[in-house]
Amino acid sequence: MKAIYLILMVLLGFISCEMKINQVPEPTNLISKEKMALILEEIMVIENHIQNRFPHISQFQESVKSSGDLILKKHDVSFKQFEKSLEYYGARQDEMKEIYNISLESMNKKLLKLQAE
Repeated sequence: MKAIYLILMVLLGFISCEMKINQVPEPTNLISKEKMALILEEIMVIENHIQNRFPHISQFQESVKSSGDLILKKHDVSFKQFEKSLEYYGARQDEMKEIYNISLESMNKKLLKLQAE
């Protein structure tokens, strides 16, 4: 009997978590998927560059933060807007996967162009 009760509690916990994730409301100033993909691409590129230059997290953490702030400013996006949009898309895994695929395709095209030169 205790095992059945435990299994029911775990299942209810999973269902509850799933319901809460899907309840993330769409922010009023949601960043479009295309713009989000571009921002994430630029952040990943700069973060990779900084990590290669400074191998210890204590050395590159501030550089990544200030570079991220510059990228958001370049795209006329506030950190709060970016954070809310990322939370919204993160709660919708199919959409987040689509955003990452857009970024990956763009980076692959740029890489092919560089290799051709």
